[in-house]
Amino acid sequence: MRTKPVAFLALILLLPWLSACTESGAMPVTMLGGGVTAAGCADSSCTGFLICQNFEGTGYDNSESWSEYIPVDGVLDEDDTTTPMRGSQQLKNAGASSDYPVATSPSFTGSSTIGFHLRYRATDSTPASARYMVSLHDSGDAVVMHLDIRTNGEIRVYHGTGYATTTDTPVADGTMVHLWGYYVAGSGADGVYKLYKSANSTKPESESIDGSNGTSTADVEVIKLWEYNNETGGAYFDQVLVSTAEIGTVCD
Repeated sequence: MRTKPVAFLALILLLPWLSACTESGAMPVTMLGGGVTAAGCADSSCTGFLICQNFEGTGYDNSESWSEYIPVDGVLDEDDTTTPMRGSQQLKNAGASSDYPVATSPSFTGSSTIGFHLRYRATDSTPASARYMVSLHDSGDAVVMHLDIRTNGEIRVYHGTGYATTTDTPVADGTMVHLWGYYVAGSGADGVYKLYKSANSTKPESESIDGSNGTSTADVEVIKLWEYNNETGGAYFDQVLVSTAEIGTVCD
């Protein structure tokens, strides 16, 4: 009686595993910041990112030295465990009655094109007045692009003095939203800026904002996370990524 070659039998046994890998696009890997996911997502490792901050462990992770400004009655807690948006910890940024706290990334090599991603949740997404969410700065600490949340929960993106506002579903109180931003320095009033929003880690195909009237001309070297305009409810941040290119779908 003829016997089947061992290699053929091994292939038969491996077929279900190979099929699973084909569907996901890659083998499962354990992620920095919590969770198990397919390696096809953008941040399957922190390699290649200018900033890759997941707020896991004590202090800021990935050996990044962030700086903090905390007013007397404000709170910045990079080890917050209040319903984490990912992993076991996140950044809590609670406003103050007289001032505002801000977390500032370490400086990175300046670039005229910057993509970023973050998870965001606001206790109050319809503040009494518009407030900062995130900002990009040049080497002199001037703001070149920033996002603010409006009194109706919509998001406005500023590129210098050029701006556009979302017209899709507003941000809801206590609800996490993924935000992807993109900045391209202009030469006058032609700077490009984009914003994508999603309730999950899959980047949408269509932008919520696609602007081309930006006036900033500088390279970006810093990102800052805010709780602005004396809002005491607080904002939460997680999975903060910065790259020299647009960032795609991120890991769960």
